[in-house]
Amino acid sequence: MFLRKHVTSLSLLIVGILPLAARADTYVIPFSDIRTAMDDSGDSADGAIRAYLAGLLRNELDALGFDLTGGVIIGDIPVNEITRIIETNCNFPRPYAIHTDATTATLAIDDGSSLTIKLDSLRSINLTAGLTGTVSAATTAWVRWGQDVPFGKDCATISTDHGSVGLTSSFDLNLSLAVALNPTYDSDVIGIVVDKQATLTGQAQITGSDLQHDFGTLSPTDLVLSAFEDELLQELQANGEQAIADAIVGLNYRLDGRDESGNPDPAITPFNGPTTYVLDVSEEDQAFVRELLSQFGIPDLVISMLDDRGVEILLQLAILEGAERDAYLAELGASVGCDALLGTYEISLPAYPVYTLNGQSCEIADRSGPDAAPYYSDESCSNEVAFEVTGQAEFCQARFGDQADTVLGNAAAWEPVDNQANDPLPGTPSRPWTSIPSTQLDIGVLSLQGNHQPYMKRLGYKVLDVPRGNGRCELEMRVYKNDLVAEDLRPLMAIHGGTWRSRGFSFLGLEAGISQLTERGFIVFAPFYRLVGESDGNVECNGASWHEVTEDVASALDWIRTNGPALDASDEPVTVYGQ
Repeated sequence: MFLRKHVTSLSLLIVGILPLAARADTYVIPFSDIRTAMDDSGDSADGAIRAYLAGLLRNELDALGFDLTGGVIIGDIPVNEITRIIETNCNFPRPYAIHTDATTATLAIDDGSSLTIKLDSLRSINLTAGLTGTVSAATTAWVRWGQDVPFGKDCATISTDHGSVGLTSSFDLNLSLAVALNPTYDSDVIGIVVDKQATLTGQAQITGSDLQHDFGTLSPTDLVLSAFEDELLQELQANGEQAIADAIVGLNYRLDGRDESGNPDPAITPFNGPTTYVLDVSEEDQAFVRELLSQFGIPDLVISMLDDRGVEILLQLAILEGAERDAYLAELGASVGCDALLGTYEISLPAYPVYTLNGQSCEIADRSGPDAAPYYSDESCSNEVAFEVTGQAEFCQARFGDQADTVLGNAAAWEPVDNQANDPLPGTPSRPWTSIPSTQLDIGVLSLQGNHQPYMKRLGYKVLDVPRGNGRCELEMRVYKNDLVAEDLRPLMAIHGGTWRSRGFSFLGLEAGISQLTERGFIVFAPFYRLVGESDGNVECNGASWHEVTEDVASALDWIRTNGPALDASDEPVTVYGQ
């Protein structure tokens, strides 16, 4: 019973932590790391994962009462008392009976044992345990010596020799735990349902033996007991192997919520079966939320993300704490929300090409990546242009991540690139031209169909000394044009809305309609300005008065008049447009 309980506890522990440890990799965790609570994980991610799992296992084993000082003790095997008649013909004094008292044999896992966790995906998790170790038992025993009784049939006892017997054997225990997780969306409850199924298989083999016995100095009983060694070993093997087999059966029962006899037990919480994670929505909002999730395809996105990144997500949630965990959750939320937005509203617009070299061949570059710098504005790859790829994940994190409010419009949030190819404003901090998904969002009254996707460049146009934060408010301006080689474009300044208090969705709407302007021959300059209040933006650029807001807009207009021609704006009055 003790062995069954502890093997079951250890296996259930592994079931419990596996989903938290999942990654598309294979990890081998030596038991020496578990026993010694490895603290130094090194610089590698794999080392950190192994250290985390080893520490988690050690804490749980301690809580379960396992002895980790000299090895991982996983349980005791009961060994019944044994009495055997050795000889009934006692013509000479000889033993005619041998007896060992009932005892328990202890199983200890060697440090050389290990757990191997293979994580193909969130849906398929496999653990194998190759465990080696020793089985040791000690008990008291006696040997009865006898001699023929005249005219009798039995031996008469002439003495009984008392002593101790110890037995040490080796064992091999192979366990395999397969865990399958299948997430689906239930629109009735507005939640993710994860159907779980875990099965444990395995077998044990106990081999080899070393019998130690002590019945006093030079006792002839020691010689006699050597002949009894095989019988003790067989008893130990049979009991031990059966106890482990029973423990495996018992665990599979518990995974299904059943007791040791296989009957349903309401006191046991089953692992196998569905678990539902419900979105917390008030009753009056359920219909609206259900329709919104369906319209944006968010459930499918979540399931897809769990398939693609589920094991990574669960691992990170298990290891990260505090602010790092919050930031990671925000990144996940940004990814789902952004994917939903782009999946619903983004359309594919043609674009005037940029080029890159493929060996000696000048080819149209893939503006979605991977990066293939240097880039050129002409099909002979002779006129280099500063261009960089902005991936969807990078865009989503910048626009919807946990730091989005403090990044958008803040020129101090990005690193300027010096020595850009053919930089028209080398003295102005800026980033290369790029393409971003928000300029393809078809969410306006007029469709974007038939337009070209514009290019965008970020610049820093104004720096102010302020008594807030780090003391510097650095304002960004974004510039948009249809074709990187186009010249003599009409200048237009687009001022985002947001009641002077916010930037985010107002600027997203502005950006979504930019191609309506660039398609009509404008080069669009979209400046950010300081904000009143504290609800949006970085602290250095918050708390402004309306006078300061209009000062920033006036500064932006002056900057466009002065620097617009370097970016191919024509020398004509700047058109001003605002939300």
